[in-house]
Amino acid sequence: MKLKTVISIPVIALLAACGTSASNNPNSFRVDLDDNKLTGKYNASGFSSNEVKEVLALECKGSSLSGYGEQASADGLVAFTATCAGGNLHSAGGMTVERTENNEILVEITGADESGDLVYTRYTNGVREVAQGL
Repeated sequence: MKLKTVISIPVIALLAACGTSASNNPNSFRVDLDDNKLTGKYNASGFSSNEVKEVLALECKGSSLSGYGEQASADGLVAFTATCAGGNLHSAGGMTVERTENNEILVEITGADESGDLVYTRYTNGVREVAQGL
């Protein structure tokens, strides 16, 4: 049985309002998903630029970035903006990335799919474990 919930404007607004909460925590960062743009900040002592790009590509149709740029920000974090070749899997939402105690990279994505339905997806080390409608 497939669960689907049509996303309403208030839910989209709530997802958009979540915003990037930049953290100095070297073991986690957040990514904002907005149309075809992925934005956020990460701590370079916990993640490499290549690891960030690999994680971001999980959100792309075809698993490929078409653009990526980063720069140091005043808070000591690295700010990034990326675009997906072929577009994002989600039109709005957020991605949370965490390095676990076992040095695995856990990625959780909550966002609106192409139909406007709210979906949750989880990856561990790039392998999709869960994908479900909410």
